Amino acid sequence: MDYTIKSFNGFGELFKRKDAVDVLIKRYDEIVKNVAAMCSKDGGAVFLYADLELLLGSYQIHDDETVETYREILRSLMNGYLTKLKFPDVFGPLSSPPNYIARAMIIEKISPNALLSKIKEPFHALDPSEVEIINKLSNELIK
Repeated sequence: MDYTIKSFNGFGELFKRKDAVDVLIKRYDEIVKNVAAMCSKDGGAVFLYADLELLLGSYQIHDDETVETYREILRSLMNGYLTKLKFPDVFGPLSSPPNYIARAMIIEKISPNALLSKIKEPFHALDPSEVEIINKLSNELIK
């Protein structure tokens, strides 16, 4: 995703906008709220979900924003994760890693080394013990 963001100037322009995070969160939350209607066997919603999760995880805070912006992103990502769990027939186990990765990136931005100090490197998005740590830290940081 980093390569895509750097090589596609549309993402660069999006991230320069003052309302970039608001636009991304709004779109992601719309998908989460309407996931039942959007889900189909073609997997379109799954890919859109993952793309938005990785974009949200890649978001870099602007100087005039606070850590609360990252918490807002983390809240949305956690809500998206919980919604995915409600639709296991559509969102299989391979749809979760983008969410884990995005939340891991945001956790590290809110609290540097909080996650990396608790997991063995390299980070594996499918490791159950790491998922448990990400879920626990997500819940702690969004309160």
